[in-house]
Amino acid sequence: MNKTILFSGILLLFFLFGCINTNENGNGLNETDENETEIPEVNETEEPIIISIGPCNGTEQIDVDICLMENELCDKIVSDELSDQCYFNKLECNYITDEEKKQECSEILIERKCQGSDFPSFCKANLTGNVEYCGLNEDCLINFAYEFKDDTLCEKIETPHVKSGCYAAVNNAWNMCYQLEKFEATQSECLKILSKINRRGTTICDGLTESRYLYDCLSTLAFNTNNEQLCSKILIYNTRRDCYYNIALEYDRPTVCDLNPEKTDADYCRTRLANKLLKPVICEPINDPKFKWGCFGDSIVKGKTLISECKLINAKLYPEWKTLCENVAVDE
Repeated sequence: MNKTILFSGILLLFFLFGCINTNENGNGLNETDENETEIPEVNETEEPIIISIGPCNGTEQIDVDICLMENELCDKIVSDELSDQCYFNKLECNYITDEEKKQECSEILIERKCQGSDFPSFCKANLTGNVEYCGLNEDCLINFAYEFKDDTLCEKIETPHVKSGCYAAVNNAWNMCYQLEKFEATQSECLKILSKINRRGTTICDGLTESRYLYDCLSTLAFNTNNEQLCSKILIYNTRRDCYYNIALEYDRPTVCDLNPEKTDADYCRTRLANKLLKPVICEPINDPKFKWGCFGDSIVKGKTLISECKLINAKLYPEWKTLCENVAVDE
């Protein structure tokens, strides 16, 4: 009897202890932990935003900007860096915001514009209005001073008679050559510089009295002004002959050769000219057969004479030369 009561008491205590322990540890199986974080639901069907500008589409602005740059739509690019690069690629330097990149762009643009120029330093100086591109090049300095009508730039020139020529050219005053230079040798050089710059004047050499300086000045003046009549004032044989030839060659005017007083000189002038320019038609008016046939032969050069020049030869008078020329000539 006593054993049964004792055993029942132990079972009751064990049951009570288990219930208390369950409430302390978990507050029951169906209650939620207060410290547990709820995970938000993900909408797997949501699509990214598409950026569309002109022909370019993408989900990232950088990708769209790159596409716009490739299509040279610089004004639609959002990124300043890529916009500058786009304008840089097109050499539209004025639209670039970064000053260093704009300067670099301008330098490249100037180089390209002056590429192949006979006078690159002056080309750059003239394009930019910056005389520093001339450096110490005196021809460049004279032309720049003349172009911008600034005779103070003549002081940068070291050679005295060139400096005088610069002042005379900028002020369009040939008499300054006589005023600034004491000797006819340098007066003549000053006048030659002046005529090269302004390409005017017929009597500027008349103040010279020594024939060698006078005729040298006249020859240069005739060449610079394309005025063959000045050659007739030259009494030195070789200087006069060269005067006619140089004008005929420079300005492609074969008839100037015919102004030589001696017919032999006229024929020789045409022969030299035809051979130099590879224009056989220039040979036709030559009187001396020896000059004429030599002229045709030397001006028709295989692989160099143009077919268009061959077509100008009179087929009735010179059929054999025309045929030969057309057989060896090259197209334009």
